[in-house]
Amino acid sequence: MFKNTANTRIAQTFIETLVREFAKSENIGEDYAFELISAGIILDQDPNEIPPEELIDSPDSNSTQDKQIDVVHIEVDENNGVVDITLIQSKNSASGVAANTVIKMSNGLNWIFEETNLDRVASLKLRNKIEEIRNYWQTYTGHGLQVRVCIAFKGDTSNIAPEVQTELNRLKERFERYFQIEIELYGANEIYQRYESNARNKRRVDAEIPLTYDENQPSVMEHTIGSTKAVICTVSGRELAKLVDKYGNSVFDQNLRPYLGVRGDVNRSILDTLKGKENASGNFWFLNNGVTMICDDYSISRVPGMPKFVHAQNVQIVNGCQTTVSLSEAMKSGELKDDVYVLVKIFATSDEALTQQITLTTNNQNRITNRDLRANDIVQRQIQAALKNYGFNYERKSKEFGEMRGRRELTLVPNYRAAQAYFAIALKNPSIARGYPGRVWDEAYKRIFSDGSTAEAILLCYLLYRYCFNRSRTGELSVIQNEVAVYGAFHLARIMGYLVTDDNWGMEQTAKLVTVIEAIKQNEDLLGDYYEKAISIILPIWEKEKPSSNPTLYFKTDAIQQTIELALKAQAEES
Repeated sequence: MFKNTANTRIAQTFIETLVREFAKSENIGEDYAFELISAGIILDQDPNEIPPEELIDSPDSNSTQDKQIDVVHIEVDENNGVVDITLIQSKNSASGVAANTVIKMSNGLNWIFEETNLDRVASLKLRNKIEEIRNYWQTYTGHGLQVRVCIAFKGDTSNIAPEVQTELNRLKERFERYFQIEIELYGANEIYQRYESNARNKRRVDAEIPLTYDENQPSVMEHTIGSTKAVICTVSGRELAKLVDKYGNSVFDQNLRPYLGVRGDVNRSILDTLKGKENASGNFWFLNNGVTMICDDYSISRVPGMPKFVHAQNVQIVNGCQTTVSLSEAMKSGELKDDVYVLVKIFATSDEALTQQITLTTNNQNRITNRDLRANDIVQRQIQAALKNYGFNYERKSKEFGEMRGRRELTLVPNYRAAQAYFAIALKNPSIARGYPGRVWDEAYKRIFSDGSTAEAILLCYLLYRYCFNRSRTGELSVIQNEVAVYGAFHLARIMGYLVTDDNWGMEQTAKLVTVIEAIKQNEDLLGDYYEKAISIILPIWEKEKPSSNPTLYFKTDAIQQTIELALKAQAEES
C-alpha cells in the first residue's frame, strides 16, 4: 500500500515562487507578500481582495505592533448565531516556530479578550478590531464565538520543538474557557495542501448519472463493507459523454493519466468500436474494461416506473479517462452509436488507500452558501451574458475565472462584490452592505436582482466600489482620511454613485449608464474628482464622531447611512 508522502522542500519552492511573483506584480516586499498569500490561502480568498481593515500589519499601518497578529478576519452567521474569528500570524521564514512567538501570540489574544485598557494598543487597526470583536462577543455570548488561531510559516510542522507544543497547549487551555478555540499550524506542506484543496473544492462535481436499468433482472449490484460501499451498474455511452462535456477536466482531477488522444493503438481501437466499425459498438460493454469512479457518497433512485439515477457526491473518474473522453469525441463528431453501453463501478469510501488524492478536498470543504445556491439562477446567467457584451466577465460561481483573478485584472466582476456594491449604492444601504454581506444573498436578494435592476447598473456600482477599494489600499491619504477610505469604502461609493448618476439607476437610464461605464473603461482616473468630493462629504461627519466612535463599528450603523442621505438631500436642494 502506497503512503501519501509530502516533500517539504518542493512545497517551500512552490510557495517561494508564488510569493516572489506576487511581490513583483504588486510592487510590495516579500514578507508582506507572504502575509497576503498565506492569509488568502487560509481564508480561501484572493489575496488582493482581503479588506485593508483586516490587515493589521501592513505597509500602510500607522504604527508598529508586537502582538503577533497580522490579520483579523471576522465572519458573522446571523441565522445560526455564530461568529467565526480567524487570527493569522505569518513568518516568511523556513525555520520553525519559536516558543516566544507563541507566547507573544498568547499576549495578543490577551489584548483582544482580557485587557481592559486598550489605550496602550499602538495599532489603531488592531484596536478597532478588538472593539468589533468584543461587540460581537457581547451580542452572541461565548457559545457563539468560534476562534481560529493560525500560524503560517515556510518550515516543517513535523519538527516543532516540544517547548513550542507546550506553549500552544497553554494558549488553548487559557482561552477555551471563554469560547471554542482551535490552533492551526501551517507549514510549507499545509499551505500547499490547503492551496490545492481550495482549487479542487471549486471544481467539485456532484453528478446525477442515469442508469440503464432492467426491472426484470438484477442490473445493479451493491456491496458494503464497513464504511465503504460500491455499486456496479451499466451506463449508456452517451450519458458518460454528456458527463465529460458538462464538467470537463474537473471530473478527472484524481485521474493519474490525462487523455492521450488517438496516437496509441488502444485509443484508436476504442474510437473504432464506439463508431460501430466491424459492427462492434453493441459489444462495447464486453470489450471495454469499463470506468471506475470514486465519490464521497452516493444514493440510488429506485422509484418504480421512473428513470433510475445514481446521485454521486464529489465524484471523480479515476480509471477510464481514455474511454470517457473517447465517448465525448465520438458524440461530438456524430459517430457515437446509441447501442454503446459501459460497465461502471462507483466506490464511496473514506479508506485512505483509495482516496489519498482527495482527502484534503473532503475534509476542507467550504460551506454551501446562499451565493453558491444562487449561482445558476436565471438572473445570474442573464447578467453574465449581458456583461460579456461590455467586455466584462461576471463571476457567478466562486473562482469561476480563477486564472484571471488579481488586483490588476480589470474585466473581472465577482458577483458577490457587485451585489454588495449595488445594495450599497443604488439601494442606499452602504452600512449593511459593509457589515452584513450575507444578507445580500438572503433577504436582500430579490431587491438587488429584481426587475427593477439592470446589468448595467450593477456593473457601474461595482466599478465605483472597486475604485474606492483600490484607493483605500494606496496609503496616500492622511490618517483620518485613510480611516474613511478603509472603513467607509461602500459609503464613499454610495456618494460617488449619487454624484455620477443623480441617483437614477432604472431601465430608462441604461444608455447614460453605458456611457459612464465606457468612459471608466477608457480612463478610471476620471473618478478621482468624484472620490475627493465624497471624501469631503464624509470627513466632517467622521471627524465629529471620531472621539467617541470606532470606525469599524460606526461604518456599520444606520446613523452614518442616514447622515449621508441627509447631506446628499441638502446638496440637491442647494443646487
